[in-house]
Order: sequence, then structure tokens, then C-alpha cells
Amino acid sequence: MDFKYSQPFKQSQLNHLALWCAFSHEFAGFSVKQILIILSTSLIWACSPVSEARPPIEMDRFAGLYADMLLASSTGQQSTRDSSQQTTSQAKSLLPVWNVTPEEYEATLTWYNQDVKRWGPLLEQVVQKLEERRAAQKPS
Repeated sequence: MDFKYSQPFKQSQLNHLALWCAFSHEFAGFSVKQILIILSTSLIWACSPVSEARPPIEMDRFAGLYADMLLASSTGQQSTRDSSQQTTSQAKSLLPVWNVTPEEYEATLTWYNQDVKRWGPLLEQVVQKLEERRAAQKPS
């Protein structure tokens, strides 16, 4: 019986076959079942989302910082580009007050931006902190 391929092998397929042959001696001593378990575990681990359980700056502290930044940015006029940049620098100047580095701040923002649902509880705390500050400023 003469067996003919309908399509020739692609170069990538030949490369994979060559790699398999070259490294097949590395798998000596392992059963096929063990190799499949290792490969499937690796695949599951590689495909699972990598997410930290908590943000770099704890939520309560970041909510206070974020509330202060909102207050600082709302005090400036936003009519020109220069005033907007000045407002941003005023807000960033609050980082040392809260003992936060710019890298921690950016990493925390990135953590919240990875999942939009994370912003809900944070913004609730920010609103609560802003309301507490407003109540503290009201004359009795």
C-alpha cells in the first residue's frame, strides 16, 4: 500500500518534530501519564489569570489619598492646560504626606484598573471620606 500525503509538511511542523526528537531523551524515565500530568498542569497554570489578592496600598489608606487628591484637583481652575498640569502636580505632592511612593501609587491604580469591579468599594470609601471631611468643616 502506497501512502501519499495530500499536503507537504510545513516548516513549523518539521521544527516541532525536530525539537521533540532532540529532547525526547530528556523524558526518559518518565511515563507518558506523568508527562501528560506535568504538561496539563503547566498549561492550566499558564492560562490562569495572575492577580494579586490585595492592592499594593490597602484600600482604606488609598481611599484617603484619593479623596485628598480629588480635593486638591478641585481647588484649581481647569480652564487652561497649564492649570491642569499644576493641579496634577499638586495632587502628586500629596504622596509623601501619605507615605506613598509614585511607584506604589501607579501600581495600585494599575491593580484597580485590571478589574473595573474593584473600583466600586474603593469609590464608596472615597465618598465616605469626602463626606466626613465636609461634615468636619461645617461650623457647629
